[in-house]
Amino acid sequence: MKKQLKKMMAVVLTTVMALSVPTFTAFAADEHSYETLFPYEKYLEKVEQGYIAPDVSYETLARANQKTFEDLCSSMDNNPNFTLIYESDSYIDPLTVVETLYPGDVFIMEDTLTSSAILGHAAMAVSNTEIANIVGEETVADIVPRSTFDDYYKNQERAVKIYRSNNYNWGVDAALWADKTFRGTKIPYKITMNLTSTSSVYCSKLVYQAYRYGAGFTSLWREENYDIITPYGLPDYIKIGKHGEYDTE
Repeated sequence: MKKQLKKMMAVVLTTVMALSVPTFTAFAADEHSYETLFPYEKYLEKVEQGYIAPDVSYETLARANQKTFEDLCSSMDNNPNFTLIYESDSYIDPLTVVETLYPGDVFIMEDTLTSSAILGHAAMAVSNTEIANIVGEETVADIVPRSTFDDYYKNQERAVKIYRSNNYNWGVDAALWADKTFRGTKIPYKITMNLTSTSSVYCSKLVYQAYRYGAGFTSLWREENYDIITPYGLPDYIKIGKHGEYDTE
């Protein structure tokens, strides 16, 4: 009787454990696929560490990251409403290329070696001399000097594009909100589905919220309360035009 009871308890325990572990539908894997760049095991590790909220599924992250840097370039380059101000085939520090930043200018950087669940990086100028930025895990959002931002990223071999709002006042209002919300407030890095909360933030959410709450809904192509917004997907949400770019290739 005791042996049967132990067997029954073992079966129940195994079933409970199986149900408690998140599952996912496999995606086609190659050297550039999301599964390769950010494996499911890494996702579980980040959830356990608290950098990804439990309600953010692996499938949601994979689908949100389907848009590539090349898709970003193509969608913006082919839009007749945007003008290419600068391009280079050689490595040039992005902040030496654009002499004057406007409030609300958006940086979108390429990254194909993700370690934090989201491909790429985004940040936003609050003035010509300061940038609203969050680096990643174990960091907080803050307003940093332009020189600090440049020193951190300039030696990283990644393409960078800088976009500017078509409406100067939108950029100013977004920058004012970001400055008030993130300067010295120690808001931690975390990927969540909640786009309305400022209790935690990640890079592209920071930019989206600045335009949404600072410039208002007229500065958005679309409004979302519950979603993952990646750096490459930002132009699908906020109305930014191309201002300048640098390319490492």
